[in-house]
Amino acid sequence: MFVSLSSTLGLSLTFQSEKDYQLLPSGLPAYWASLDTGHGGTYSATNGGKFGKAAVAYLQWQFRGNTTAQAICQNAKAPSSLVSDNWNVTYKNWA
Repeated sequence: MFVSLSSTLGLSLTFQSEKDYQLLPSGLPAYWASLDTGHGGTYSATNGGKFGKAAVAYLQWQFRGNTTAQAICQNAKAPSSLVSDNWNVTYKNWA
């Protein structure tokens, strides 16, 4: 799940999404990433901005098994990682 931080309402929804993440069944692969961008993320920027980059990397990883895209999502030290773009990333139960 990709979420953006914004106004009080946005922060409330972000905190709820964090709680939802914690409640997922044990053993279920889960991915949660947040970025302080405001409502709507960065999709209106060229190529979707940081949200577009994150979405494409996640889909490339999940549907094509692209290991470079997986590293962008999971490895904070990888070139062009989401963490290097100031994303807060948490995941569990990925092999």
